[in-house]
Amino acid sequence: MCGIVGYTGKSPCGGFLYEGLKRLEYRGYDSAGAAFCTTEGIFCQKKRGKVQNVRSFCLRRRETTGIAHTRWATHGKPNDLNAHPHVFGHFALVHNGIVENAEALRSQLLTPCRSETDSEVLLHTIAACYEGDLLQAVRNALTQCSGSWAIAVISDYHPEEIVCARRQSPLVVGKGKNGIFVASDVYALHGLCEQIFLPPEDSLVRLRRPAAEREEAERIEGIAGDTGVTGGAGIAGVEAFDMQLSPLPVLPQAMPPMPPIQSIGHRTHMEAEIEEIPRAVSDTARSLAQANLPDLPKVQAVFATGCGTAFHACVAFRYRMQRYGKPIIAEQAGELRSGCVRFPKNSLLVAVTQSGETADTLAAIRLAKSQNVQTLVITNVRHSSAAREADFALFTEAGTETAVAATKSFNCQLMALYFLAAKCVGRPVPDFTDLPSLCEAAVEADVTQAVKKLYKKRGMFCLGQNADYAIAREGALKIKEICYLFSEGYPAAELKHGSLSLIESGFPVLAIVTQKSALKKMKNTLREAKSRGATTLVLSQYREALAEADVPVLLPMAEEDLMPILAVIPLQKIAVELCLKKKLSPDYPRNLAKSVTVE
Repeated sequence: MCGIVGYTGKSPCGGFLYEGLKRLEYRGYDSAGAAFCTTEGIFCQKKRGKVQNVRSFCLRRRETTGIAHTRWATHGKPNDLNAHPHVFGHFALVHNGIVENAEALRSQLLTPCRSETDSEVLLHTIAACYEGDLLQAVRNALTQCSGSWAIAVISDYHPEEIVCARRQSPLVVGKGKNGIFVASDVYALHGLCEQIFLPPEDSLVRLRRPAAEREEAERIEGIAGDTGVTGGAGIAGVEAFDMQLSPLPVLPQAMPPMPPIQSIGHRTHMEAEIEEIPRAVSDTARSLAQANLPDLPKVQAVFATGCGTAFHACVAFRYRMQRYGKPIIAEQAGELRSGCVRFPKNSLLVAVTQSGETADTLAAIRLAKSQNVQTLVITNVRHSSAAREADFALFTEAGTETAVAATKSFNCQLMALYFLAAKCVGRPVPDFTDLPSLCEAAVEADVTQAVKKLYKKRGMFCLGQNADYAIAREGALKIKEICYLFSEGYPAAELKHGSLSLIESGFPVLAIVTQKSALKKMKNTLREAKSRGATTLVLSQYREALAEADVPVLLPMAEEDLMPILAVIPLQKIAVELCLKKKLSPDYPRNLAKSVTVE
């Protein structure tokens, strides 16, 4: 699942919905659609492919209540039928999340669903519960459901309202001059709203525009359940509350839809975002200098968690903390939350998530808090669920990443974690003064020959030791994500323990060598690989390491502690250039979404 936008007010809403969908394209998706309602019925169009496919439909509609969605397939193939919104009779729904007991609910339906999705099952259940009050129907349906959701529901019985609900999935309500909005991401509301409200966990919200001219203004009302309750019971014991809206602050991350790629001076958004790394690290350094943190040296044990790129930042953090002599465990969030972890006394959970909405990372935060463990989040989005739920936060200032694969956010996460490591042991924080100019030099690294060597290869190893191993993993991930080339980030010392058997003539072995303490062993590993026919590519600031390479990539000379932040940049460039050489799109890789908000 991916993006939700909804509107009710006095103005035709097709343009608002289309604009919101465009703002959410950066999250990745495989289909898009919109539905509008009046007393005459519900009008819907949904198409596999890009938001552009529903542009003309949205812009010609004159209705004043509607919902729209960009979908990333979870239940059912990406096609027109499984796309959202789903329509059944007098009702339409958009849904992010997963209804875990959908098959049990499906068996109880009187009318079969047309799609393969759990979302349509939920819509049928809502329709079966309807007895004149749309909010009550949604509430009664959700008491039968287990799982996670952010939903927006409309009905031609009530063309002046939208009913929304959330559990473990982001949702934001906004109020502007033109009416009331709902979205799964605050970016979708930028420029449209002056005020926002973040509905609490297990809440329902009714957005209602004036049904007649004599009514004064739009209304937002809701009911909320017990935040910590699982299953359907979280909606059962509810109390009414009035929404208290707060001003929408000016967010540096909240930007209008990205301009056409031809107008930004780059071939792709991912390429443009790599160029923004010097600016991003400069802004993040200023943000870190203003951070307000607890007394971290009193923490006895640190747990670091994240998913994908964010977890690779945690791996680099682990090596830094180990050098400082501080006990630490770095674990993928999905594994941490499912491993029945018992946190020791005086522990700290450090959760890293670019979006602040990653489902497994949020679950790890909630697990830690259930055991009275302090939580600290590192995120790029101030209004995210993680930022609200954690006890403390460090904010990176990478800015919006339109490309699905993370680039500049990773560099900023490393900065925040290195800053945090120093705080945890009472040491001086790193000096990031020269980092922007060093990043500029890394952006200029020549990767042309590396791309030529990797083109048409079927697989490769990315090797590193200690902190370089974390960067090797991240580089391998980038090449997997956008080039569809099997690449494995591997600890260099482990190569001889089995995986060396994969190396044959011409097999690429890329090594990151930025730590002088690892130089001797990395040279031996590279020679061993070359003796079996490997083609070696080496990223290093040391000439001695580059001498072992068939293809050397020179990195700028800097303090070794900062080198992981720099070394990943040429790897990001290699991934983009290789992707383009393969005539693929690095901005929208297949099967991937920017923020994985379902389990």
